[in-house]
Amino acid sequence: MIKREVDWKSWSRQNHYDWFINVKSTIPLGKGLGSSAAFNTVLSTALSLIFDKIHVEKTNYLSFQTKEIINSLAYLFECVEHGTPSGIDNFVSVHGGLIVFNKLK
Repeated sequence: MIKREVDWKSWSRQNHYDWFINVKSTIPLGKGLGSSAAFNTVLSTALSLIFDKIHVEKTNYLSFQTKEIINSLAYLFECVEHGTPSGIDNFVSVHGGLIVFNKLK
C-alpha cells in the first residue's frame, strides 16, 4: 500500500483560491453510510483533476496510485470534518467494496 505522503499542505499554500461549494444531496446524513467520505472522495477527485494532481486515461480507469492520491486528500478532508477518522470510510469510497463492521459492546 502506498503511504499517504502527498504534500497537500504546501500545494494549498501555493494556490491561494477562494472557494464556495454548495452541495445538495440525497445521501442520508448521520446514518453510518459514510456520506461524508463519499462527498470528500468526489471533492478530492474534482480538485485533483482541476489542479493536475491526477490524470484519467480515456478508459476512465484509475490506477492504484491515482486512487491513493485521491484517498489521501479525502482522508485529510475527513480529518477536518471528524477529527480523527479511522480512514475506512474514505478508503472504501475510493477503492470500492463493502465492509461489514460489528462494534463489540
